[in-house]
Amino acid sequence: MEHVLVLRPHLLKEADYQRKVFHVVLEAGTGLDDVLDPNFWVHNTSRLKPLQKIEVLANDGSWYAELIVRSVSRAAAKVAVITHKVLEDAAASSADIGDHVIKHQATRGWFAQNKTTKAIVVDGLPDRESVVAFLRNPVKQAA
Repeated sequence: MEHVLVLRPHLLKEADYQRKVFHVVLEAGTGLDDVLDPNFWVHNTSRLKPLQKIEVLANDGSWYAELIVRSVSRAAAKVAVITHKVLEDAAASSADIGDHVIKHQATRGWFAQNKTTKAIVVDGLPDRESVVAFLRNPVKQAA
């Protein structure tokens, strides 16, 4: 008779109790290569432990990655990519309309900024089309 391996019940544990999952929206201009540099994490090493996960979102919403912490020292943390997905071309997430530029940021949503003054005209909208509609309706802009 063939011996079949089975998983012992005490080895199956709820992940929430075994490790933390962190989430970060990166500062503008930070790329995947930056977060893979062990020195990038220097100010956070006291919070990290091996096998923890880190969800990373580009500031412009153009990509998302899941990382796993491989090792941690006082001044560095080595991470590996579990998954990396391009969500949107960063150049495609901005567009010019008249005196305004339409942009997207993960923390702000879709917004319009005046090219000259850099003032935010509207933000927090769900999509580019909503910003375009807002800019084309002068009644809403005056409100």
